[in-house]
Order: sequence, then C-alpha cells, then structure tokens
Amino acid sequence: MGLNQFFDAGWNVMRKDKPLLNKAGHFELNGIANGWIIEDMGMYDLSVYYEPQKYVNWGITVFLLGLIGMSYLCIKIVLRKK
Repeated sequence: MGLNQFFDAGWNVMRKDKPLLNKAGHFELNGIANGWIIEDMGMYDLSVYYEPQKYVNWGITVFLLGLIGMSYLCIKIVLRKK
C-alpha cells in the first residue's frame, strides 16, 4: 500500500475493525512517498493517520483555553478600573 505524501516516519496505518496481526512495515516508496508492507491476508478497511497531528490538536486546545483565560482576566481588570 502507498500514500502519496512526502515520506515521514510519523505516518501510521491501522485496520479499522481490529489491530493488524503483523506490524505493517513502513518504508520510503519511490524515493519520496510512504509505503507499507501489510502481511494480513483478506479484504479490510485501513486507516492512515499522521501521529504528530495529535500534538497539534492538543496545542490548539491549550492555546484557545489560554486565550479565553487571558481575555477573561483582561476584561475583569478593565471593568474593575471603571
């Protein structure tokens, strides 16, 4: 199986219904793309995801919570001075 994205070790593949019996071998395909050797036999749905994306999602959440908290404090300070 191949993915037409620049190669990065952060890309992973998993079965949607259950874990892969044999760990899929991740390698650089055609010198640029991501490829996996999947030894499980049969037909099934696969999900390809970028592992570092979860850190971006957490970072956005922390940023937004901090922005909301700072906005609340600024509004509270401004209203207290009036």
